[in-house]
Amino acid sequence: MEGQGIIVLPSKDLSEDIKFFTNIGFCQDQIYPADNPVFSVLSAYGLTLRIDKEAYVAPPTIHILAENPDKLTKKIIIRQYSS
Repeated sequence: MEGQGIIVLPSKDLSEDIKFFTNIGFCQDQIYPADNPVFSVLSAYGLTLRIDKEAYVAPPTIHILAENPDKLTKKIIIRQYSS
């Protein structure tokens, strides 16, 4: 069995961050807990992201290589994450 890597992103507004990533093609795989979410796991483009309100880590830089980057960049609003 192979392992899996997950990129952890800090979040101040989980619902807005989920909207941002699903808008550029990520699928939500998990949200926990359901009634008052603390984190969400999303995946796309060979990446798995954990967006976490309780993560105290520096925000990473994510590079996405796409076959049709124009389609992707039209949806991206430059956004800087802060922990």
